[in-house]
This record gives sequence, structure tokens and C-alpha cells, in this order.
Amino acid sequence: MREIVQTKRDSNYFQFAEDTTYEQWLEIGQNLMQATQNIMWWLGDWWNFGDRKYGELAAQALNMEIPYNTFSKASYVANKIPLERRNPELSWTHHSEVASLDSGLQQQYLEKAIDENLSVKALRSIIKKQKVLETIIENDNVDLEDLGLNYKPTTFWSFGNKNEIYGYDDENKTHPQLIGNLLYFFGGVPSETKLVDMTDKYQVTKDVATAMGFQCKTFDQDPHPKASKVVQHDFIFDRYPATISDADVTIFNSLDAENNLEVDVESYMSAAILSLSKNLALNSKLIIITKNYEDCTLQDLFRIIEKTLNFDLEQIIAAKSKYSVTKDGELNAIKDKVLVNTTAHILVLNKIYEN
Repeated sequence: MREIVQTKRDSNYFQFAEDTTYEQWLEIGQNLMQATQNIMWWLGDWWNFGDRKYGELAAQALNMEIPYNTFSKASYVANKIPLERRNPELSWTHHSEVASLDSGLQQQYLEKAIDENLSVKALRSIIKKQKVLETIIENDNVDLEDLGLNYKPTTFWSFGNKNEIYGYDDENKTHPQLIGNLLYFFGGVPSETKLVDMTDKYQVTKDVATAMGFQCKTFDQDPHPKASKVVQHDFIFDRYPATISDADVTIFNSLDAENNLEVDVESYMSAAILSLSKNLALNSKLIIITKNYEDCTLQDLFRIIEKTLNFDLEQIIAAKSKYSVTKDGELNAIKDKVLVNTTAHILVLNKIYEN
């Protein structure tokens, strides 16, 4: 006779009776999701109470196998957002996105999230753009019109003439507008973001990032003689500087590095991405600017990235390459039946695993 399985649960399982209805199953799932959100509030309030009342004794209780950053984040959000401002219609994660804002803005964005039914991702995007704009506007070193940012969140970026204000003025430099766009959309809050560019040959990233308010260190294997703010460093043969492992965002621009290559492009890209997968901090971003090389296509690059097992692809963007083609060049390419390679590919990766 078949055994009748009752619905029951313990610390490491949840067993369902076969006669569980869809409505019952759905209600249990909703309760579990709610408990997942609630636990962060409970954990934060629990820790803040213990820290306030018991001080150093509370720290001695942290022998549980819960990462410190979980306690830290839960505590921070619970401390920043009082009970009267916590809205049960929104997730804990929604509240965590507004925790760093002042009380008035917290209330404003939480209400906006409810009124417009915003996802966490949509709310994060709105807040990030607002913070970036405020930081830039407060910074006297940059003029938004001069910087020429393209605020449209498209997957193809095209710019006019290269901005002369940022970086050493050379026809081979990367578009400052492209770097500005990347930092605007993926750089996070400037004052809270540590940025590293491994390939800032013409000092473009250093100038744009500084103007936008980012904490920035840039390097290159062979900087332009006039790029005085770029540190010379050979990432192929020398040990990575400590700055890399501390960075929130790292830029690797193969278009600026390609003239330094003494090996084939695929070997160079593979070695660089593998090294970065080990050296970058967990949850940091890696932005790769590249193109379709004959021996390292975009498909080859995806294969290399997948092999590391550490990265998650957030976004891929096509842009006009830093290399311009004259009308005569286009006509000759058509005549010779060859493809003019003027497209740059931008891959925005998140490091989500450690191996």
C-alpha cells in the first residue's frame, strides 16, 4: 500500500502532501517569499538592539555562520529606515536602495516605487542616475554639454567628433563620450566608486572620471608621453597592483592596448581575462572594450569569459570604434569587397563567483 505523505517541514526540507492544492502551494510560496524579505528586517533590528544594549558583548555572539556583510547590510538598512517609513507593499531590497538617502528622498522614492509599480532594478536605475547627475552638477570641473554624454539607454552608441577637453588630443584616443557614457550607466555613485583603467593610453578615462567625481587610478603599458597622470605598468609580466583588487569598476580597453601586443590577440585576451577573474573583487564590474579581431572574435571572447566561471554578463553594447574611416576608405573597401571594421563591442561583466 502506498504511503501517504503529509505536508511537513524541518530545517533542511519542506515535504508536500500529494493532495496539496494549487492555491495552498501558491500561498506557501508567497509566505516563504515574505519570510525571506522579513528576515533581513528582523536580522537588522536584532543586531542593532544587541549592539546598542550590549556593545562589545554583542560582537562575541557573532560565531554564527552568517557572513559579516549580511549583518552589516541588514543593520545599516534597519538603522537608516525607521519603522514608520517601512512599507509592507515593497520588498526589503527596495528599501535598501533608498537607505543611503536623506529621509525626505527615502519617502519620495518609496512612494514612487509604489505608485509606478517599480521593480528593484528600475528603482535602482532612477536613484543612480539622480545621484550621478547631482554629483556632476556639484562638480565645477565638468560641463555636461562639453562632456557630451548620451543619456539614452540604447545598445548602440554613436558619437560625433572626439571631445578635445578630456585626454591627450590624439586621433587614436578612445571617445571621451564613450567613457563618460559607461561611467554614467555602469559606474554607480561617483563618490562611492573606486575605478581602475588598465589601458588608459591617452589619459581619457583619468580626465573624464575625475571630472565626474570618481576615485580613479589609471595605468597603461606604454602611456602617451604627454599622459602624465597615467601610471606606467606592464600587466602582462608584472604583478597586478593592489588597486585592482580594491576596485569597484575595472576597464580593460583592448583597442588602446593592441599596439603593445607582443603575442596574438586571443592569447593576450585570454590571459588578461583569466587573471582578472582571479584578481578582481567579488561583486565588482569588469568593462571590456574590444572589437572583432581576426583571431579573437566576439564569439571567442564569450568562450574565454565562460571558461573563467566567475563572470555574469550584464550588458553588451555596440559603439562606433575610435578608428574613423574616410569616405575614400569606405569606397575602397566596397571596391575590394572587404568589411570595414569600425564597430567596438563593450561587454559589462559582474564578478559573481570566486574559484
